[in-house]
Amino acid sequence: MNAKLCAVVKSNAYGHGLEKTAAYLQGIADCFAVANVEEALRIKRLRTPILILMPLSTDQTKLA
Repeated sequence: MNAKLCAVVKSNAYGHGLEKTAAYLQGIADCFAVANVEEALRIKRLRTPILILMPLSTDQTKLA
């Protein structure tokens, strides 16, 4: 079975620490899901695809 794993790390990884948790899951998760652009920017250095769950404003779309 070729399943993909998207680790939901929104809301500061549910209190566990966004950057720390995402770094730990790098190489395990195929992508990360975050709530907003601000959270995505905090983990973009990991070079893992990021899914932003909340709608984006026009300004945020350009930033993303």
